[in-house]
Amino acid sequence: MKDLGYLGEARKKWQGWQKEGWQKHKKWQIFKWIFLLLCAQELLLASAPQFTWSKDLHLQKEQNYRAQIVLESTQKPLVLRWTLYKNYGLVMHIRYDKFNYQTILYTDYQRADFALPLGDNPKPMLHIFFKDFSEQKAHLRLYIEGAGASVAQENL
Repeated sequence: MKDLGYLGEARKKWQGWQKEGWQKHKKWQIFKWIFLLLCAQELLLASAPQFTWSKDLHLQKEQNYRAQIVLESTQKPLVLRWTLYKNYGLVMHIRYDKFNYQTILYTDYQRADFALPLGDNPKPMLHIFFKDFSEQKAHLRLYIEGAGASVAQENL
């Protein structure tokens, strides 16, 4: 059988591409692993919120929780209370900086949190988590996320 010139040249090119491709493949694998490690590091660092303050609360119906939140150099009043627990939902009334908020919190993951911006910027932020309801008391957890805000005084 006679070897055609075109097929012989194509075979040589293919063998050359295989050698070059293997070297490129090694470089690509190294690049891919470095990229994945950097992405994983960013996800690990970015996934954990920075809570600067936290408090567990056990509130009875219509019982007020009052606090003074210091943001930069000003103090702003915060008042929390709940009025109704029905169908596993807790109706919360929140008053912060002369603004009223009303929300319903549930114990499931998606609806257990109410986030309240404390200033003009998105952070710092007050998070109110509804943990549980038992013996006519609501069990809540308060967090302040981000720097720049603190609690000066609080009382039930």
